[in-house]
Amino acid sequence: MFLFQGIFITILGLVFGLILGTIIILLQQHYSLIMITNTLAYPVEFTFTNVLIVIATILVLGILASRIAAGRVNERLLENS
Repeated sequence: MFLFQGIFITILGLVFGLILGTIIILLQQHYSLIMITNTLAYPVEFTFTNVLIVIATILVLGILASRIAAGRVNERLLENS
């Protein structure tokens, strides 16, 4: 049960993070919000490969963290709550 909740939270964070990150990248590309110098905008590039790397990293780390946390919950801890 705890493992599935952790995975759900991981996926939810992944989706919202990708949406927010995509919006920020598109805004930076269009409006040059962050500048390195007065005439040079901070360069960003939106590639499918980067998105896949982010998805894989978040899923692996999120599922691993959820598994570790769920494994530490034992029957005695559940009885006390």
